[in-house]
This record gives sequence, structure tokens and C-alpha cells, in this order.
Amino acid sequence: LSVEATRGSQIQDDNAASYAPMYATYPAVLGINYKIFAPNEIVVEPPQAHEGHGMFETYICKRCGFTEWFCTDPENIPIGPQYMTEEIDSDGATPYR
Repeated sequence: LSVEATRGSQIQDDNAASYAPMYATYPAVLGINYKIFAPNEIVVEPPQAHEGHGMFETYICKRCGFTEWFCTDPENIPIGPQYMTEEIDSDGATPYR
């Protein structure tokens, strides 16, 4: 099943599985829980499956199960505490930074 085939599709059957791409991070969406007799609360909405940044692709060996993960657009991943991401120094000469 390809990620492209599942993007934007909705499954109508309540008992069916739901598929969505996996991302490195999702935007933090704040909402307001309005109350009549108490102060309003600011709440964090759950992430939407198709609104992430840094979509992952996997390559899996059918014989042994070895899996490699790759991010398709790492340059577009936002940096900041609201995304739970930070930029670190990666100027090392070896792949083990």
C-alpha cells in the first residue's frame, strides 16, 4: 500500500483500519474550551494525520526484515519547542555525528 494512494482518502467503514503517512513532527494547534461559569481553557488539539512536516519513507527487506527510514523533505521541518525539534551541530566528518 503506497503512502500516495492513502493521502486524502477517507475510509467510510467504522471497523476498517485507517492509514496515514508518518511524519517527524506535527504543528501544535491551540484551541479554546469555552465555559459558561468558569474561565475558558486553552487546550492543545490532537494532531491531524496529514498535516505533519518531514514525511517518512521506509525501505524493508522482505527476506530479513531490515528497515531503513528516510525523511523526504528534512529541509522543511520547522524548528522550535512547539514542534519538539531543535537544530544541532552536524558538521562532523563521519556519518556518526
